[in-house]
Amino acid sequence: MEIKKIGVVGAGQMGSGIAEVAILSGFSVVMRDVSEGAVQRGRNRIVSDLERQVKKQKMTAGEREKVLARLSTVTQIDELKDCDFIIEAATEQVPLKGEILGFSTR
Repeated sequence: MEIKKIGVVGAGQMGSGIAEVAILSGFSVVMRDVSEGAVQRGRNRIVSDLERQVKKQKMTAGEREKVLARLSTVTQIDELKDCDFIIEAATEQVPLKGEILGFSTR
């Protein structure tokens, strides 16, 4: 199976870092978190990191835009259904992990 599209559940430091490495590696990424604010903070973290690369002349502004075009953000878990591979990087809360993975933690 060829992996083209990766889903990342969690847009915090770890999730956005995973998403960044994946888009830099050429994968399309759907990064998901529980709120629009959370996914925007994750996206902004990635944009900031890529902007540093442009300032250091390690990539061009055009390359940065191509890389960012491979990233999309969502708040609904069902929007990951077309992903070939999903990485869970949500906060370390057992009930939340159970909800994401589809089992009860009670």
